[in-house]
Amino acid sequence: MLPILPVPWALSKLPVIAGAPTGLVAVTPPCEFSDLFPQRGRNSGVVFEAKKGEVLWVETTSERWGFPVDPIAVIQRAKSSDAAPESRDWVDVLELGDTEQNLGDREFPTANRDAAARWEVPENGRYRILVRDGFRRGDTIPRYPYRLSLRRESPDFHLVAFPMPPARAGEDRAIPVMPAVIRRGQTAAFRVVVFRRDGFQGDIELGAEGLPAGVRAASTRILSGQNTGVLLLTADAEASGAGPLRVVGRSGAGSGNRSRTASHASVVWQVPDFNNENPTVRRSRGASLGVVSQEWVPVTIRVGTASASADGAAWKLPLQIERRGEFQGAFNLKVGGHPAFEKAKEISVPEKATNLVAEVSMGEARLPAGNHVLWLQGGVAGKYRQAVEALTAAEADLKAAEAALASAKASDKAAAEARKKEAEARRKAADDKAKPRDITVPLWSEPFTVTVAATVAKEARP
Repeated sequence: MLPILPVPWALSKLPVIAGAPTGLVAVTPPCEFSDLFPQRGRNSGVVFEAKKGEVLWVETTSERWGFPVDPIAVIQRAKSSDAAPESRDWVDVLELGDTEQNLGDREFPTANRDAAARWEVPENGRYRILVRDGFRRGDTIPRYPYRLSLRRESPDFHLVAFPMPPARAGEDRAIPVMPAVIRRGQTAAFRVVVFRRDGFQGDIELGAEGLPAGVRAASTRILSGQNTGVLLLTADAEASGAGPLRVVGRSGAGSGNRSRTASHASVVWQVPDFNNENPTVRRSRGASLGVVSQEWVPVTIRVGTASASADGAAWKLPLQIERRGEFQGAFNLKVGGHPAFEKAKEISVPEKATNLVAEVSMGEARLPAGNHVLWLQGGVAGKYRQAVEALTAAEADLKAAEAALASAKASDKAAAEARKKEAEARRKAADDKAKPRDITVPLWSEPFTVTVAATVAKEARP
């Protein structure tokens, strides 16, 4: 029986041209070209005419399809107008580099070997793009497919969202599977990665739609020039149920308003050590968010009205902290939401503290004028007991079974004994599940807004 192999495919608005066994194929940009990587001594790619000043984005796709390849693409210009496509009368213009930037960290690695570059045509002439596999070592190795895209510059963006993983502690190198769930009283964070296509710049406003009852999203922003952001969801005391989660990004930069819905990424299975295994990540068009209504989050942080010093170098933040269970220890918080706070000193929250006014000194950094959505983030250690309510219910059932056995008639003793044994088993299972274990809970406050007034320059007097 022949093995079943996946067939990669994609949709495109551009003309799609297939490769030919004879070598290079003449095309007219913009277009999409697909072929197999060539054998040694052969050429694969396209040849075309281009005018000075034209801008094309040239990109290969193959390693991202899962093939063990290293796509290499070189743009060359013909020395003369009558140079044959397969001749040596060509000079190198540009070699496309790998996509080395990793936007999603360990949980959603985005670096890849597929080549891409922005190319501005230096002069009128005939050009060709040669494509080969840098890993290919012999003709016995399978020839894998690739796609070569030549498109006009069209700035745009698309988004990928996934639950924010907890901060790493010590030598922890595990990558857990993060479900999209939220507890009552919790502010949960989702990391949002933005892929800025064709040089797209500008701020992107983040929001969410389709949330379960009692869950709200605060509008946060990915600033121009940044590639990652945070979306914060908060569940109130009555939150419940589940619903589709749609993370939406909107931007008015460039020509016209754009609204893009994020796809969702998730690790397929837990990775014990990312030094030994790369995560397998699945992307999907949508996801569901569920509310854990049986228990509250261990710690809830609320921020009151923030106030700044006269020079804007320090901010005071009134904090209200609700602690539950055995999470009474001291912890630190850091202000997030703007690069100006990256070097600010962390806020120290003392043991058992529930109300305090924190002061954040920003040093020489200053927030620019305008409205800024900020938040606090950190982590607190404590002992967590899972499903305590189930243990309480199991203990009540056992007491009822014991009482029934004590008052049972002789004819009912056997059934009462069986009921007691079943209740004991349930109580033991619930007790094992509810045993306290040491964990560190990630903390996020609900976002808050600060407004910085524009400064008026004083008129210089002689």
